[in-house]
Amino acid sequence: EGQLSQRGIAHAKIIYITPTHPIFKNGWMLQEYVEGVSGWDYMQDTRKLPEFYQKLGQVLAQMHAIPLERFGDINNGKGEHENYIEANERYVHSVLEKLKPVVTLPVDCEVKMVQELGRLRAIESKLKPVLVHTDANPGNCIVTSEGELVLIDWDNARGLFWVQDLAYLTATEKYREAWGDF
Repeated sequence: EGQLSQRGIAHAKIIYITPTHPIFKNGWMLQEYVEGVSGWDYMQDTRKLPEFYQKLGQVLAQMHAIPLERFGDINNGKGEHENYIEANERYVHSVLEKLKPVVTLPVDCEVKMVQELGRLRAIESKLKPVLVHTDANPGNCIVTSEGELVLIDWDNARGLFWVQDLAYLTATEKYREAWGDF
């Protein structure tokens, strides 16, 4: 959080976060309240779309300039894993476990996802971990009355490749009409 503030990146400050809790299986986070409108509400005026995405792109570029020593969940400014594959294999398995009760997945889905991660080994050494929000979408942006874009909901921030935020944002926008705003 200190790196975000030092670089002038507007963000909701985390007041308390815990990864585990007896009632909330995935833990919970309390963050500062930020006055403004959500990104989804801001974009209802479609003329503001280019401005919104330009601001979000600038914030993400600043954030992705924050280097981390390791990959994965961030503890004390460091990721938990030495390499990208190790950091994501557990994550892929946990996401698939959460999807199984809701969606019928192809039998070989998990195998294929892990194989795709393996294909990244060739470039893994060329890319270094940076701060990645992992949930950058208009629903996690607040636009203040001054027009400043503030990122909120930092509980899933990780040390990863910067392109993951771009991929998530692209997928979010592509499926927004089908899913509705979330």
